[in-house]
Amino acid sequence: MYMEQGGLTLPSHTYYINSDPPSKAKVKALHTLVSTVLRLLGHAADESEAAAASVVQVETDIAKLFLSHADERKANSLPPLSFKQVAQGMSTPGFDWMLFFRALGIDGKVLASDAKVVRVLDVNYYQALCKLLASKPVGYWKHYLKWNFLDPLIGHLGKDFQHADLMFRKTLYGVDKDPPRWRICLHTLNSFVPVTIGAVYKDATFRADSALAHDVQTLLQLLRAQFNKIIAGARWMSPASRTVAQKKLALMDFEVGGSAHVKPLPFHVEEVGGWFNNSVHIATALVAHQIHKLGTIEGRTDWGEELGPMSVNAFYNVHANTLFVPAALLQEPFFPRQSPLSSDSHPGAAAGREALSLRAQAFGSIGGLLGHEMSHGFDNVGRLFGPDLVIKDWWDPATKLQYTQRAQCVGHYYHSFREAGRRVDGNTTLGEDIADKGGLHTAYNAMVVHLASQGHHSQSDIALAKIHFFEAWAQT
Repeated sequence: MYMEQGGLTLPSHTYYINSDPPSKAKVKALHTLVSTVLRLLGHAADESEAAAASVVQVETDIAKLFLSHADERKANSLPPLSFKQVAQGMSTPGFDWMLFFRALGIDGKVLASDAKVVRVLDVNYYQALCKLLASKPVGYWKHYLKWNFLDPLIGHLGKDFQHADLMFRKTLYGVDKDPPRWRICLHTLNSFVPVTIGAVYKDATFRADSALAHDVQTLLQLLRAQFNKIIAGARWMSPASRTVAQKKLALMDFEVGGSAHVKPLPFHVEEVGGWFNNSVHIATALVAHQIHKLGTIEGRTDWGEELGPMSVNAFYNVHANTLFVPAALLQEPFFPRQSPLSSDSHPGAAAGREALSLRAQAFGSIGGLLGHEMSHGFDNVGRLFGPDLVIKDWWDPATKLQYTQRAQCVGHYYHSFREAGRRVDGNTTLGEDIADKGGLHTAYNAMVVHLASQGHHSQSDIALAKIHFFEAWAQT
């Protein structure tokens, strides 16, 4: 179970505390949304306005407690705790954490045990939140809590509610219209039960014994081999640190396509229940199902409840040293199928310069993406976890210093960029920046080795392939 800072409607806490016009417009849009939804539910206009102002004020007070993204990412490396340790460490006058955990449905045996199944990612935030809880009367939270119940349900209500939400998203993201109904339905199902719904997609598009699956494994092993060579060539690392890093890389697990074991749904749908009631019922059942899993061992191959086969993304789990590659990622434009990596023998395969170009694109696109996720195992958070998945200081002081200096160099480089008149915060983006650099380096080396293994190519063909590699990287 993860406890992290949250409770805000707007996507960034900075919107509440910044005074620039775009931030103010987003806060005003939130006020309008809350007021409109409450009026649609039958509340008087003045009552709705007052409630909206209360919601914005509470969220602003909470936003002031937020850690920076860089500090929050560091907190991901904190060790897990038992529920008893959490309740003791965040003891708050007037707020019983154990009562709160029991109200969530957490089993009493788990609460009373010493099992370390909770990660509090933002300790300072929760300590500050506890002080806020203790300093405010119950009435202060009334409208805020009502809004937190209503907000995720707006999309399941009528057209007037959905139009209000669209106007809100227009201010935030520039959205002019909702997607077609079929896409909304598919997205809703995929958000509720991604593994179950995705299993249908996986069965139609991916088989573990297929040529596609073989190509993905070939690519992953090529990337691992080149990553291993990069570690071996890192003269700034001590021999002992290099050995441990290579061991962690060798133990990294690859899960491709989707979960091999799709469990029965933890709920049933009432035919006469209606869309809204069924949505509430399913969401409630899924939360209860997740809570029931506390204290159980799902293993390194568990895809969880968020990443399914239809996700066009990959994911590295730092706590399991596992890289997950959903089936939906294994298609155009990420993975050109006209030129498989392992063979040209299938019908319709490209040949010659075209095959070279397509393979270079594959390395620049999905190769770079998977190399990026692989690099997260060694970024500024991933490096804190050893091969045994336990947080330990396995870097000797000299190597740690060298790593820190190189990481600062990456941060300073990205800090030199400006976007929309604002400078990129290299500390905030450091983990992703390290992964981008590592992914690009690994994928490029893997491409060069692979193309060399495919026979002789002219210098002009190799030069063109390299151009296509970087074009694909830039477009991914």
